[in-house]
Amino acid sequence: MHNGFRSKLPLLLTFCLFTSFLPVSSSVLCPAVASDEYYKVARNNGRDGRTGSDGRSGRDGGSGENQNIFVNGSPVNLDLSGKDGEDGEDGEHGDQPDCGSQRGRVSHDINAPNGGSGGNGGKGGDGGNGGSLTVYYSNLTDLRNVSVRATAGEGGRGGRGGNGTGGLQLSQTEMGS
Repeated sequence: MHNGFRSKLPLLLTFCLFTSFLPVSSSVLCPAVASDEYYKVARNNGRDGRTGSDGRSGRDGGSGENQNIFVNGSPVNLDLSGKDGEDGEDGEHGDQPDCGSQRGRVSHDINAPNGGSGGNGGKGGDGGNGGSLTVYYSNLTDLRNVSVRATAGEGGRGGRGGNGTGGLQLSQTEMGS
């Protein structure tokens, strides 16, 4: 009996040595089939809440006007600024789960439904570009009398996301404890 063990000892040591170098993962220790079996034992109780609708995106701001002018020494004051983008709308709140009917105390696991996620807030609109200007002149000093404002519009603010709702909450008496 001792000779049989001695002949298998190098194989056993080799196995233990090489397996200690391998990373341990949950798939090696607990196969995926085992986790599926758990959900087959538990029973669903109702339906998840509906996700809230996303908010509408804001409209983009208009670009400033492009202009061509001829200067002759008279003062010129132009505003070619872009318009601001509109704010995005808020997302809707998620809906409560449909809890179905639960009969008193139970002796099995229950998969309670989740509450609905809140909708995403809408994207704020982009600000408009400032307009461009082409100036025709005959005397370079006439350009000193030209004043131009051509700033870009500000972007709109994004909408706020909607609030999610809580899932089904069972009391200890409903769960049978």
